Amino acid sequence: MTDSDPDTSELHIQFPNEYFHSVSINMLWHPDGGVSPDEAVNPDDGTLRPGVKPCTQGTGFFYRFEGRNFLATARHCFTDRAWRTNEYLEPPVTPTHLTMRVRTMPRSETLDANHLGFVDFCLKLVDEDENPLWFEHPRGFQVDIAARPLDDLAVGELLFLPLEPKDAAYGTDPRFWVTDDVYTVGYPFGLDHGFLWPIWMRGTVASEPALYFPYRGEEYPLFLVDSRTRPGQSGSPVFLRRRHFTDIASDDVLPRLRLIGIYSGRLNEESELGFAWHIGELDRLCHAKQHAPKSKS
Repeated sequence: MTDSDPDTSELHIQFPNEYFHSVSINMLWHPDGGVSPDEAVNPDDGTLRPGVKPCTQGTGFFYRFEGRNFLATARHCFTDRAWRTNEYLEPPVTPTHLTMRVRTMPRSETLDANHLGFVDFCLKLVDEDENPLWFEHPRGFQVDIAARPLDDLAVGELLFLPLEPKDAAYGTDPRFWVTDDVYTVGYPFGLDHGFLWPIWMRGTVASEPALYFPYRGEEYPLFLVDSRTRPGQSGSPVFLRRRHFTDIASDDVLPRLRLIGIYSGRLNEESELGFAWHIGELDRLCHAKQHAPKSKS
């Protein structure tokens, strides 16, 4: 090939599916509450309307339960309230909307910057009467997870790969142990590493996952993760990296990574121990809301 010949070589790269589950979310507060998304964010250029204030930044991930799509995250991201006490964090307001940027389906089989698109969304967190449009756990603020149904999100043109219960490993799984390697996949300080790819933070399971964790006189369905996580990662999915990849009983090859929890922050600013809520609690939340008795009104 001469210098004038075009280089027709192609670089084929495979990305793990886990790149496509997480999304950076930014909470907003509108003084008039649950107004339409266009009244909170200008759809033409993404700027905030006058009076709208940014609140917290966090991570969410797409989850499908019994055929319904959800955005799952930590409850305090949607409320700006601390779990356990339900007291306001900073600023002392309840978010009314969130924004997120989601990848669209590539326009070519070749994955490069020219073929990767995205679209910005603004979603309401409360209705016109300021009632939440998201679901909380049956234990309320004592379990720091939440899920917003995505019935109003058209996903047909999106690169939308929700996690499902079949992707999970639960606390009683005999292959889920203390000291196992785990990864918190999210957006610390709102950072990504190009193309909206999330940041992977490695850690280890630091408490027995088969048991509830005792904390300040109560027991909670969570386990501890020893990892150098940072603000913005609350709501991230936590994945278990298996040491063994074959099911001895069936000889089935097991996926390398399994969803095990939802990260919701550190014990305190000095600690590198963080809370991860068992993924089964997200199933419990979704099931309770999906099968709640219908109102007769």
